Amino acid sequence: MKRWQDIPGWFNFERVYDLAPVFLRNNKLKFLEIGSFLGKSTMYMYEILKSKNIDMDFNIIDTFTGPVTGKWKNQKLWDGF
Repeated sequence: MKRWQDIPGWFNFERVYDLAPVFLRNNKLKFLEIGSFLGKSTMYMYEILKSKNIDMDFNIIDTFTGPVTGKWKNQKLWDGF
């Protein structure tokens, strides 16, 4: 399994996600990320919650078709998961 640091992407708000365990200590988490691209922020959140033993249902929604322009155009993103 890849670590979040090894996944390309634009995720740069780690400090916001770092607050999640503070607010979720005694609750079962239902996490849904819409638009995961290659999964960098998804994996970051998963690693934090897993390390704190937080009970969770963890889901993502994405087309996995990638952007229509730029470097990632026409890439098979699903293959990376």
